[in-house]
Amino acid sequence: MTATSETTEASGQVVALARGMRELVLAEAAESERQRTLTPAIVDEMWASGLMSAMSPVAAGGVEPSFAEMIETWIEMAWQDGSFGWIGIANLPSRFAAASYLPDEGFAEVFSAHDNRVTMGGQFFPNGQGIAVDGGYRLSGSWSFGSGIGHSEYVAAGFFPLDNGEMRWISEGLPEMQVAVLQRDQISFNDGWHVQGLKGTGSYDYSVTDVFVPQSRTFELFTHGTQPIHIQKEK
Repeated sequence: MTATSETTEASGQVVALARGMRELVLAEAAESERQRTLTPAIVDEMWASGLMSAMSPVAAGGVEPSFAEMIETWIEMAWQDGSFGWIGIANLPSRFAAASYLPDEGFAEVFSAHDNRVTMGGQFFPNGQGIAVDGGYRLSGSWSFGSGIGHSEYVAAGFFPLDNGEMRWISEGLPEMQVAVLQRDQISFNDGWHVQGLKGTGSYDYSVTDVFVPQSRTFELFTHGTQPIHIQKEK
């Protein structure tokens, strides 16, 4: 059996993983809403079942499901609870993107060093500015609706890289945009999330001021030609 066929077979289990959480999510939904983030019981079961990492590359502990399988899983999660569904479509793909596109050094630091038990939330929209310095960027910015950061160890933050105060340009009218992967203790959380029915997503506002981010913990949006893609290839 090839690596790809093994992955496809495994991915058929992802909807079942979400379906197996129905009773717990229903029981915990009101408490998630009260706490304004998923309860520890839900987060722990997402890890125990494998759902938390399932949509990520195999190298990060996932099974690389098809897009159709991902959609079916999101529908199941949203049917159970709106906040749980939102985590599926916003929080879990943040982990997928970081695991796919971080340079090898950053992948090793964020994922491998923690045995892939890493959650990832945040906002990819470039509301920050990263001043290019030796080895990385000095990042400042403020982001809203950082989906899933209530239970995430790392937080994503989109930004425009600046060289001597000037933006970089990919092509006419399209500036370069990057995403920084920040440690939770580097973040100032500013709350701001009181959306009825979706409070349980833990989508707080957050900000950083002049925080150094090594280049190894950044990846580009839209220009992945030279970036690693840690996705299993057919043998």
